[in-house]
Amino acid sequence: MTSTTSTLTGNQIRTMSTAAVAAWTTEDVASLSTQQIAFLSSEQIAALDTEDVDVLSTSQLRAISNNAIVGLSLDQLAVLDGTDIENLTTGQVASLNTRQVGGLSTLQAEALTPSQVAVLTSRQLAALSSSDIATFSTADIAALSSFAISALSTEALDGLSGTQVAAFSTATLSALTTTQIASLTTAQVAALTTAQMGALKASQINALSSDAVAILSETQVAAISTKMISALSTDFFAALSTAQVASLTQSQIRMLGAEQVAVLGTDDLATFTTDKIASLTAKGVSGFTTGVLTSLSTDQISAIALASVSGMSTAQLAALSADQVESLTEQQVHILSANQIAAFGTDDIARFSTDDVAAISSAAISGLSSALIEVLSTDQIAVLGTATISRLNSSQLAALSTAQVAALTTDQLSAISTAAIGGLTTAQVGVLTTDQVAALSTVAIGALSSAQVGALSTADLAAMSTDDIAAISTKAIAGLTTTGLASLSTDQVAALTTAQTAALTTSQVHALTTAQIAVVTTGQVGALSSTQVAALSTDNIAAMTTDQLVAIKATSIPGLTTAQIGAFTTDQVAALTSTQAAALSSTQVGAFVTADIAVLTTGNLAAMSTKAIPGLTTASVAALSTDQVAALTTGQTAVLTSTQIGAITTAQLAVVTSAQIGALTTGNVAALSTTQISALGSTQAAALGDTQV
Repeated sequence: MTSTTSTLTGNQIRTMSTAAVAAWTTEDVASLSTQQIAFLSSEQIAALDTEDVDVLSTSQLRAISNNAIVGLSLDQLAVLDGTDIENLTTGQVASLNTRQVGGLSTLQAEALTPSQVAVLTSRQLAALSSSDIATFSTADIAALSSFAISALSTEALDGLSGTQVAAFSTATLSALTTTQIASLTTAQVAALTTAQMGALKASQINALSSDAVAILSETQVAAISTKMISALSTDFFAALSTAQVASLTQSQIRMLGAEQVAVLGTDDLATFTTDKIASLTAKGVSGFTTGVLTSLSTDQISAIALASVSGMSTAQLAALSADQVESLTEQQVHILSANQIAAFGTDDIARFSTDDVAAISSAAISGLSSALIEVLSTDQIAVLGTATISRLNSSQLAALSTAQVAALTTDQLSAISTAAIGGLTTAQVGVLTTDQVAALSTVAIGALSSAQVGALSTADLAAMSTDDIAAISTKAIAGLTTTGLASLSTDQVAALTTAQTAALTTSQVHALTTAQIAVVTTGQVGALSSTQVAALSTDNIAAMTTDQLVAIKATSIPGLTTAQIGAFTTDQVAALTSTQAAALSSTQVGAFVTADIAVLTTGNLAAMSTKAIPGLTTASVAALSTDQVAALTTGQTAVLTSTQIGAITTAQLAVVTSAQIGALTTGNVAALSTTQISALGSTQAAALGDTQV
C-alpha cells in the first residue's frame, strides 16, 4: 500500500498525536519531506521507532528543529552513524542535552566536526568521556571554545596527546584553570607552541609543576609574555635551569622584581649579556644577593642602568670588589648618593679614576668620610669640581693632607665654603701657596680663625689684597704674628678697620714699624686702647703726625708712658687737645721737659687736672710763661706743692692774680721766699687772708 504521509500538511503533522506518529511505518517516515519533518515536535520525534530514525536521510535529520532534536532517545541516537552525526547542524548539536551528548558513542564523538565541536557548551563537553575527547582531531581541539574548556576534566585533559594539546587555540588555552594546567604532563607541556606559551597567564604558569617547568624549552621560556613576568612566582624562577634563564629576553628581564632576581644563582646571572644586565630595573637589581653581585663581571657591572645603580643598597655597594668598583662608569658614579659613596672602602675609592672622582656629584660628596678622603691621590683631588668642593664640610677639609691641600687649584680654593674653611689646620694653611691664598674670597678670609691667620706666612700676607686684609675678623686679627704684622704693606695697614685695630694685641702694636705708623689713619689711632697706646714704641710715638696724636682718645691718654711722653716733639705737645691734657696724670705731666712746657697752650695748661699739676717739675714751673702762670686756675694754684711755689720766679709772681693768691694754702704762703714776698704788689698782698698770713 502506498504511503499517504507525504500528503500531510504542516498543520496536520503538528496536530498529530504521538500514538499516530508511532504508528507510522518506516516507509511513511522515509517519504516525509524535510519541510514536513521540520514540523515534528520533540515528543513526536521521541515517538518514532529506532527503525524509523535509522531510515532518515541526512537531509531529513538536518530538518529536525533545534527544539525537537532533544526528543531523540539514546536508543534512537545510537542508530545514527558517523555520517549522520557529522551532518547535524551546529544548532542541533548545541541543542542536545547532556544526557544525549553523554550517550554518544566514541565513534559518534569522533564524527563530530570542528564546527560542531565549536558550539559545545561546558556542560556538553563535561558530558563527554575522556575516551570521546581523545578521538578529537587537532581541528576539533582547536575549535573548542574558551567558554567550554573549563569543563574539561583533568582525566580527559591528561588523555590528550601532545599534538592535540598543541592544537588548543591561544584563547582556549588561556581559559584553562590552574587545576587543569597543573594536570598537564611534561610531554603535553613540552608540546606547547610559543604562541600558546605567550598566551598563558601568570597564574597558569605558576601552576606548572617543577618537572613541567624543567621540561620547557628555551624557546618556550622566551615566549612567555612580558606582562606575566612580574607576577611569576619565585618557585617558577628557582625551577629554571641555567640554560632556561639564559633564554630570558631583555623585555622579560626588564619586568623582573627583587624577589625573582634573588632566587637566581651566580651561574644564572653569569649567562646574562651586558644588554640583559642593562635591562634590569632598580627593583630587579635590588634583589641581587651580595654573593651574586660579587660574581658579576666588570663588564656586567658597567652595564647596570643608571636608575638601577641609584637604587642599589649600601650593603650591595659595600660588597663590590675593588675591581668591580673600578669598572663603574663615570655616569654610574655621578648618580650615586652620599650614602652610597660612604659605603665604599678605602681600597675602592683609591681605585677610582680621576674621571670617576670628577663625576662625584656635589650632593654626594658629603658621603666621603675622613678615611676615604685621606686615600685620595693629589691627582684625584685636583679634578674635583668647584661645585663639589663647595659642598665639603670642615671635617672633610681637615682630613686633607698637606700634599692634597697643595694640589688644590686656585679655583677649588676659592670655592671652599665659609662653613668649611674653619676646618683647615694650621699645617694645611702653612702649605698654601701665595696664589692659593690670593684666590681665597674675602668671605672665606673672614671665616679664618686666629690660629689659621697666624699660620699665614709673610709671603701669603703679601699676596692678600687690602680688601682681604680688611676682611679678617676681629677675633682672627689677633692671630697675626708680630713678624706677619710687621710685614704688612703700608696700604694693607691703612686698610685695617678700626675694629681690627682695636683688636690688635699689645705685642702686635709694638711690632708696628714707623713706616706703617706713618699711614695709620686718625680713625685707627682713635680706636687704640690705653694698653695699646702704651705698647707703641717711642720711635713710633715720635713718628706720629700731630693729626694722629690728637686722635688718641682721652680714655687712652693714661696709657702713655713717661718714655713716650719724653719722645714727644714740641709740635706734638703743642697739638694736644685740652681734653687730652685733662686726661694726663701727674707722672705724665712730670715727664714734660721745659721745651714741652713752653709750647703748651694756656688752655691745655688750664685743662690739666688738679691731680696732674703737682707732677710738674720745678724746672717746668720755672719755665712757665707769665701767660701760662696767669692761666692757672685757683684749683690748680691751690694744689701746687711748696717746692713748686718755691720755683716761681718774681716775674711769674708779678702776674699772679689776687684770686690765685687767695687760693694759696698756708703751707704755700709759708713756702714763699722773702724775695717772692717782697715782689708781691699791694693788691696781691691785700688778697692774703688772715689764715694765710
